[in-house]
Amino acid sequence: MGTSTKNRHTSISIADAEKAIYVDFEGFQDQPPSLLGILVDGTLTQVVLDPRLTAAAAAKGCMTAAISDVAASLKRWCRDSGRKLVGYSQHELRVFAEYTGVDFTAEYRDARMIAKRWWNKCRPDAPRRDNGLKAFLEAIGRPHPAYFGEQKATSRLRAVIDMLGNRRTYKSLTPIVKSKWQMLLKYNEQDCRGMQTLVTISCAELASDRA
Repeated sequence: MGTSTKNRHTSISIADAEKAIYVDFEGFQDQPPSLLGILVDGTLTQVVLDPRLTAAAAAKGCMTAAISDVAASLKRWCRDSGRKLVGYSQHELRVFAEYTGVDFTAEYRDARMIAKRWWNKCRPDAPRRDNGLKAFLEAIGRPHPAYFGEQKATSRLRAVIDMLGNRRTYKSLTPIVKSKWQMLLKYNEQDCRGMQTLVTISCAELASDRA
């Protein structure tokens, strides 16, 4: 019997976790994503996908690209280097499929599924508030900074897009809106790095439990 998609998406070795490509989208529900964070070998690349944010991207040294081009590049990277593509939940997998037609099913690993399997096997009696990335990180003593808040990414993104639409240049944005853009980028970075930390710890403890 073949391996189910669910099982495949939790199957990852320590070596694969360490060299995986960690991805995290930011954007609005039911719309093409606006930003993609890509973390590989400790290096973060943030790609702005929404042309309305071009000026903000340039101001902070972010790349700009079409999501279809990014997906094709990541697909080649996974194929040529044998790396896995890791996102939190099935969201990134679905977004790539919906907006680019590129299928990452074979390469994709689901950090939330991996973390749940690890927690249930290695820490079944330890408390956590839910299955979110932040909850797992809090439970292992590595929380996101409190000032990032939750559910603020889209409001920050909307503020930047709206003001750039009116004022055109990044320099003309108010300090508050510039701060929102910087916070969004930092939030995206922390999600990518937190996901890598969580998956690496999960794989290490699962391997130790099997030994």
